[in-house]
Amino acid sequence: MILIRDGVVVRTALSQSEVSDEELLAHLRQNGVESPEDARLCLLESDGRISVIKKA
Repeated sequence: MILIRDGVVVRTALSQSEVSDEELLAHLRQNGVESPEDARLCLLESDGRISVIKKA
């Protein structure tokens, strides 16, 4: 499930996944991304992990 696409948080996906804003921001920081605008893609994987791909 895509949580962030091209720096924009997909609010419907975030609420469906029951991931809080704080939890999402914490995962971004753990991956060296300071804000959603700096992420190209953020995915909620099928095993529950959150993957982050930085913008180039």
